Amino acid sequence: MLRTLLRFDRVLFFYAFITAKSLNMNTWNSGRMQRWYLYGISANPPTNAHHEIIKRISEIGDGDLTVFPSYKHPIKNNLIDFDHRMNMLHLLCDPLERVYVSPLESEVEVKTTYDLITCLRSRMQLYEAITFVIVCDWFIMHDIVHLNRRHAEELLRSTDVEFCVVLNNSNDIDESKRDILEHPNSANKAISFIVIDTIDESVRSSNVRTDVNNARHLLPECVFEYIRENNVSFV
Repeated sequence: MLRTLLRFDRVLFFYAFITAKSLNMNTWNSGRMQRWYLYGISANPPTNAHHEIIKRISEIGDGDLTVFPSYKHPIKNNLIDFDHRMNMLHLLCDPLERVYVSPLESEVEVKTTYDLITCLRSRMQLYEAITFVIVCDWFIMHDIVHLNRRHAEELLRSTDVEFCVVLNNSNDIDESKRDILEHPNSANKAISFIVIDTIDESVRSSNVRTDVNNARHLLPECVFEYIRENNVSFV
């Protein structure tokens, strides 16, 4: 199981060995593509929106999903303790099938999505039949196809990288899809979309941090209770 694969906190040296033991070898032997969904978030704190996205991706059912909380962020300097964010994500993810939380970004230097993919590739080099599916919102995908993100060209050219774009009530669904799919840089690139109509831009971590008690409705109950019981401060 990838849960074992991604427990870097003890012995990172055994990553490659655990990988071989953890993956479904029947998948490799049959020649079918193994899909690995990667969802990088700050989780500062994880909200109902994060939870809905994680659940929806897990329901797709054609691959494992691993959530990678940011250890450091190139822009945000108000991240709460990494262990708190890991613990809250475990509360959300552990009850779900084939969903895992990885502390990788606290163990190795990862500044961009491309860095993450490169790191994972180096540990999966024995297996060529794997596709990394980057889970992102429309704004990130828009920046990538317009080459406004670091290593965007490399991600778009990579044959082992696909994208799953999350749309919500704040998006004009048809226009958002056209903006991505009709751009020349997205030609021949596998890009799928999921629409979650139960969330919108109001369900944001920043809205929670300003007043946790009044934003309780934006949080999964287990996350709110964790924040309260551990006196987590966002100041």
